[in-house]
Amino acid sequence: MNATRKLLPLILFPALFSADINLAQAADFSISKAIWRDAKDKLVIKGLGEPGARVNAFVANSILPVGSATVNKKGIWRIRQVAPPFVPCEVDVVSGVEAANKLVARAPSDCFVAGEDPNPEPDPTPENTPPVISGTPNTQVAEGQAYSFRPSASDADNDSLSFSIANRPAWASFNSATGQLSGTPDMDDAGTTSNIRISVSDGTDTASLSAFSITVTDTNRAPTISGSPATAVAEGGSYRFAPSANDADGDSLSFSIANCPSWASFNASTGVLSGAPGMNDEGTTSNIQISVSDGSASASLSPFSISVTGTNQAPTISGSPATSVAEGGSYRFAPSANDADGDRLSFSIANPPSWASFNTSTGVLSGTPGMDDEGTTSNIRISVSDGSASASLSAFSITVTGTNRAPTISGSPATSVAEGGSYRFAPSADDADGDSLSFSIANRPSWASFNTSTGVLSGTPGMDDAGTTSNIRISVSDGSASASLSAFSITVSNTNRAPTISGTPATSLDEGSAYSFTPTASDPDGDALSFSVSNLPSWASFNSSTGRLSGTPDSNSAGNYSNIVISVSDGSEQASLSPFAITVADVAEEGGTFQFASNGYDVEEGSSVTLTVTRNNGNGAATVNFGTYGVEARHSQDYTGYVWTALNFLDGETSKTISINTMSDSSDEGAETFEVHLNEPSTGYTLNDPSVSVVTIHDVEAPNNAPVISGTPDQSVMVGDGYVFTPTASDADNDTLTFSISNLPSWASFNSSNGSLSGTPAEADEGSYSNIVISVSDGTDTASLSPLTLVVEAAETTPTTGSVSLNWVAPATRTDGSLLDLSEISGYRLYMGTSNSNLSPIMDVDDCTINNHVIENLETGTYYFAITAYDLSGNESDLSNVVAKDTM
Repeated sequence: MNATRKLLPLILFPALFSADINLAQAADFSISKAIWRDAKDKLVIKGLGEPGARVNAFVANSILPVGSATVNKKGIWRIRQVAPPFVPCEVDVVSGVEAANKLVARAPSDCFVAGEDPNPEPDPTPENTPPVISGTPNTQVAEGQAYSFRPSASDADNDSLSFSIANRPAWASFNSATGQLSGTPDMDDAGTTSNIRISVSDGTDTASLSAFSITVTDTNRAPTISGSPATAVAEGGSYRFAPSANDADGDSLSFSIANCPSWASFNASTGVLSGAPGMNDEGTTSNIQISVSDGSASASLSPFSISVTGTNQAPTISGSPATSVAEGGSYRFAPSANDADGDRLSFSIANPPSWASFNTSTGVLSGTPGMDDEGTTSNIRISVSDGSASASLSAFSITVTGTNRAPTISGSPATSVAEGGSYRFAPSADDADGDSLSFSIANRPSWASFNTSTGVLSGTPGMDDAGTTSNIRISVSDGSASASLSAFSITVSNTNRAPTISGTPATSLDEGSAYSFTPTASDPDGDALSFSVSNLPSWASFNSSTGRLSGTPDSNSAGNYSNIVISVSDGSEQASLSPFAITVADVAEEGGTFQFASNGYDVEEGSSVTLTVTRNNGNGAATVNFGTYGVEARHSQDYTGYVWTALNFLDGETSKTISINTMSDSSDEGAETFEVHLNEPSTGYTLNDPSVSVVTIHDVEAPNNAPVISGTPDQSVMVGDGYVFTPTASDADNDTLTFSISNLPSWASFNSSNGSLSGTPAEADEGSYSNIVISVSDGTDTASLSPLTLVVEAAETTPTTGSVSLNWVAPATRTDGSLLDLSEISGYRLYMGTSNSNLSPIMDVDDCTINNHVIENLETGTYYFAITAYDLSGNESDLSNVVAKDTM
């Protein structure tokens, strides 16, 4: 590497500078840093001194000047010298990267010295202080509104400042002397200009505002209106003025008028003011003003007056001429004419049809168009004159149509149908010309369909279609003419829905076997149901509440029982199972056994006891004998005794009872017993244990007191809620109590120890559970609560609500760019909606110092908000930007 001889590049190791190089001190000045910038070939010397004084730097031990500077207010001076033409210190210099790793040379002592200039020269330019710029530009302006922003800028050195801008909006101008950005965006400038940056420079240094954006919002342009209305009209004369109006945005326009003359009419769609003042309308209507609006902005013509001048009373003419006639048909129109002055009248016509004649004395237009006259004669005008003034009917046209004959339609549609019933109406239609016909309908019922080829209206109203559809009208057309039936109504009456029944009953069993079948039934309307049966087998019974068919055929019941029909009814409608048959198979008679149902019975003295003897497996008639034997009890004194007595069983009987009376002797003898024995059963029968039963006679005890039960259970429970009901029960004898329940709901449980009914119904358990009965027993007697119907209701849903927190900043300028003080604002108006295009005012905040608000109890979701400000005079600003907020 080639070395050159320059000043030491001290910037490589500034920390070593003061330690390794001796800086000569002179006067009140000092050198704190000397830097050589190798890349720029620049020498920089910095030091301290008395503010405002001039300082000169020289090569040490010489008068070779390095440069001069003025000490700034902070007591700092700085000298920069580019490519100095001298070599004050003999040093070796290397490139920046190499020099960063080692110091190859030391500068000799006293390389530089600072002191007062012995030969002062004009002060060099002091060290520059960069300018300062600030300001908060508006970031939004409406189309057509003036925009202006001027930043604040200052320079500590009082240097002359100039401004510049980057990304200036195309619609704006910029003043480089003041930094003012201003302009008025036109009606096509909506949009955003981003990254705008305004800078200020003192010629040496530059400062910039933070980059900002300006959004130009779309502005409605007011419509324009022009025209020169006539200001005078004679009585009986025709007046018409149509202003010209335009809207640059293409908005729909509507017109309004102030001080409309009483004799005139005004068209709000066209702005046309027209009319004919009557003979009593002479005078002037002043301050008439016609305005046009696009819904947001309006414009008005200058107020004007209309003077009605007196005039001869023109004749009047009226009448409504027919505007069509068929080829070959007769046409005649006679207008009615009158003259208030009694003047003789004459009539004239403009554009009479070629096939018609006109009577100038009567004004009658009449004629019969030929078969080649089809077409329209337009702008026919019949006028009447009293010699001075005239009047005309409105121009009219007469159309001569072809001789097509209209179709005909007839029929009497039914005007009622029941829900679920079938409705059909087909009108009769004919066309004398044989034209192809098509049908149409007005106010067709929603549950019906309509055939445009046949005119048939048909359908089946659903179970929710009860009500009346009115003004139904069926029409027929041949393509040219049409005819209609008279308008009619159809009333759908409410229909009870029949219950349903299902199930598959068993169709065979043996004699002596038990039979049971319960169908499944429901009613869509929730009506109470009852059951019936036809051709009930003689050996069976039927429950009309449940539909249960049950019984046990005896040994004489073999056979086929056919055409059994089980039905269910809701009181209005019924449904039935398909007829079925039950075949009872014959079972051969065979021997069996006899025995007592119990080996012991208890009875109170003076009461009777009933013993049951059962027959098992046998059929046909059979007998078994019974007799009594006294033990402690005495025959004929304590009970009625029996010597062997026959107990006769008929065919099919499986049990018989024996009743024995006991006697009361009013003495306390304690328990006494006697036995009843079975003996000598019929041939083929045997005795089973117990064939002896012991009867114990007890002294008469006090009568049992039945238990008491009470309580009022809740009659409904909501899905998902817990249900608990525990009755209150007591027994005067302090007997042990047990509880029972009938028709326990499937979702509930029952505690037989305390009678508690509890459970939590699920969504599938929704419905009504009837005839629930809770009972209590002391082992002898039973008491019950009244039957309960418990309804499981659908769970309630609690709407979820939340709140939205809003914050805003008060406007600081008006639309013309002038400043707006907070005290000039009266309050704010909040707008809210479910979309950004559908906002409505919800509240006013009548305090200009408030800048936030919380809206509570909103259903969960997203809402859109905007705000306006209004001043003390009630003037309201445009809507702010729209923000979307989710409820919290």
